[in-house]
Amino acid sequence: MIEAILGPGVHYAFQDEYGERLFARILLWKAGVDMEQFCKCIHARVGEKFNDLKAITLGTLDNPARQICLLETMRQEIARSHKKAVIHPLSAVREEKRGSGVRLFMSPNGFAEFLGIPPGKEINRPDQLVEPHIQDSNSVGLFEKFWKQGHTLVISAWKVLRHK
Repeated sequence: MIEAILGPGVHYAFQDEYGERLFARILLWKAGVDMEQFCKCIHARVGEKFNDLKAITLGTLDNPARQICLLETMRQEIARSHKKAVIHPLSAVREEKRGSGVRLFMSPNGFAEFLGIPPGKEINRPDQLVEPHIQDSNSVGLFEKFWKQGHTLVISAWKVLRHK
């Protein structure tokens, strides 16, 4: 696998380095990902240092050379899903700039939620195959939207109060 972590940055790693760990395997081509383009993009990142400044600032300080390896149409749908609270507000940061498209920074949990992958507590074996089900940004329920926005407000307030 290819992973990005502090220290070594983007590098090749073996899953068995993590011991017996539950994880999901997703066939991204079933979600409409151009696998040839995606793999070329990912392999081109090997050797880059982990962009901790971008992670800490949630993508506010952006390096255009380091982008999500997905087609623009999928990035646009992720941005729509984030804007409409289909995916949790804390799982992604998006900024739309006229003429330059959408800048997008997402957590792994944000990708999982967008692809309809079950939460970790529902993954019950290593290498569990999960079918992707891209969330439709037009079909979010009112309760779900309010719950996600309310959850974000509570978490943000808790963090502020905890630091006082």
